[in-house]
Amino acid sequence: MNSLRSRLLISLVLGTLTILLLGGGGLYWYVQESLIGQQDRLLESRARSIALLVSYEHGQVEFEQTEDFTRDAKDTLFSVEDATGRVLSQSPSLGGQALARPSFLESAKRGDSENFDVKLPDNEAGRALSMVFVPRADAEEKRETQSLDQQHYIVTVASSVEPIERALSVLVSALIGIGLAVLGTIVGVLWVGIRYALVPVDQLGAALRHTDASMPEPLGIPTRCPSELIPVYKELDRLIERIRSAMEWERLFADATAHELRTPIAELRTVTEVAERWPEEEDPRKAVGEARQIAAEMDRMIESLLTLTRSRGLKLSSGTQATRLAPIVESLVKSTEDRQRGLEVEVKSDQTAAWRAPEWVAELIARNLIINAFAHTEAGGHVEIRVRDEGDGQAALTVSNGPVGLDPEDLAHLAKPFWRKDNARTDRNHVGLGLSVVERMAEAFGLAFRPTLDTDHQTLHIRIAPKAEHGHNISEANIE
Repeated sequence: MNSLRSRLLISLVLGTLTILLLGGGGLYWYVQESLIGQQDRLLESRARSIALLVSYEHGQVEFEQTEDFTRDAKDTLFSVEDATGRVLSQSPSLGGQALARPSFLESAKRGDSENFDVKLPDNEAGRALSMVFVPRADAEEKRETQSLDQQHYIVTVASSVEPIERALSVLVSALIGIGLAVLGTIVGVLWVGIRYALVPVDQLGAALRHTDASMPEPLGIPTRCPSELIPVYKELDRLIERIRSAMEWERLFADATAHELRTPIAELRTVTEVAERWPEEEDPRKAVGEARQIAAEMDRMIESLLTLTRSRGLKLSSGTQATRLAPIVESLVKSTEDRQRGLEVEVKSDQTAAWRAPEWVAELIARNLIINAFAHTEAGGHVEIRVRDEGDGQAALTVSNGPVGLDPEDLAHLAKPFWRKDNARTDRNHVGLGLSVVERMAEAFGLAFRPTLDTDHQTLHIRIAPKAEHGHNISEANIE
């Protein structure tokens, strides 16, 4: 199961098992080395005791085997040889066969010794020690035999490692039993602990399941909330606030759309009812013309609504090529000369300026800005359109028009759907959606929509320029 609980439990159990194995292995190695070291020290002590039993008397080397030695050495095999390999004395159980010993000891000096593993006569594993020594002699013997210090002998002692193996076997059994018990206890404790620790996650899921989908409310941070979940609750509350804002925008948009469509529909119904009731008194061509004008207004409104709604959710495509703005702006200004109404129009274009957006997007934004400026500038006013390359791939389109009848507080409403100043609401050629489309398209393609007023509140400046890079994939289908 791909769950957080199972992942945590498996990770912690594997970590615990690894620690137990490493700890058990380390303890086994430590005990083994300690037991072997203890046996080696015992062998060294036995070897020195045997060396003391070898003496030089009357020109001969003799081995003095005492009753105490025989009793103490019953579990130890030994062999005493000279440098040539001649056996001076050995354990009876060896049957005349000397114990193995390292070859380097034959040329070693007095006191040298070495521990090593050995096979005992019954093919049993054992541990042995070989040591070089000089037979014990009194002062008179040493004076008579000048070469005594050069007469090296080698004593080798060995004993079985079976006691060590038995002890290690008991240790392994204890480690396995205790380890399984500890592991089982830890698994149980971890399972209970993880379930308890993840209760706040379950509570978060329950809170989300019971959130009203029609109008979600912020979750808030519950009491005793773990610190790790506080950022999650905060981000979820921010997301819910954005969802609420979007839902509220959609509700207001739907209300405004219904209100705006109700007016031309009522007018159309009135025109047709009047023409139908008094056909002999009304000029049919006048009614048809009014109906056509109303239909054209509704068609523009619906087209703008489609553009606005389809632009929601669009994002900048990473593969979009740059689109030069100057040719688009110059073509739009020339094609809309009939809308200029005697205005003073000035165009300043930087031919290198470009946006990283499809051509239809750049044209849609520029056309709405230019037509909006022509439509809402008082007669005899001035419209300036400036295309500027600001370097580093930053291009700006600024449309300035004035005089305009706007106040600073109106700037916050410019891009709201259907918003118009009161004196413009009777204009059937504009439905109050142009700047909404511009803002939405600019946002979708990583462009910033920034309206400002001059200090005298007479000239409106709308600047469209790139902001931080956006993310990513959009179809460049024509949405007009």
